[in-house]
Amino acid sequence: EVDDGSEISSVPGPGKRWLFIGDSITQGMTVSSPALSYAARTARAANCDWHNIAVGGAVMRKEVGEMALALDWNTASVAYGVNDFAQNMPVEQFVNHTEGLIRALSSRKSSKIFLITPIPWVGRTEPNTLGLQLEDYRKAIADTASSFEYVTVINGLEMLPDNSKYFVDNIHPNDDGMKE
Repeated sequence: EVDDGSEISSVPGPGKRWLFIGDSITQGMTVSSPALSYAARTARAANCDWHNIAVGGAVMRKEVGEMALALDWNTASVAYGVNDFAQNMPVEQFVNHTEGLIRALSSRKSSKIFLITPIPWVGRTEPNTLGLQLEDYRKAIADTASSFEYVTVINGLEMLPDNSKYFVDNIHPNDDGMKE
């Protein structure tokens, strides 16, 4: 029962909303619970509401940045590069999509944007069929982001150790890897 004169109202949200964009790593494909993905852990630590629109197998696409503008967010994290490398996307095309995605997200002037370079791929030393290393994609992200104000690059190699104990399959972090 509700007493006369009582009111019901919703609990105010945190006011901050974080958007996570990326591939299966950001999606949290291999963790035991979606709540254990780095996206969920980051949002909780920052006391934010969040959207995770990451898709397994996805590559960098400028159209994703354009579509993301329809969502409500103050901070966005973008993490691609592993599938782009594995699917032999030419670096010039990768840079074009990276620039387009950042340009779209940056149009929301009051927002923060983080670009995360690819995390370690344990034991991977050989190039893709284009002769490119994963490091070429990391460098392309950092170089492209440097021309944008309010964009911070996070070195994915510093996010977790290059050690198979933190991975399910040497590329997708397990529950412990998502904590790092």
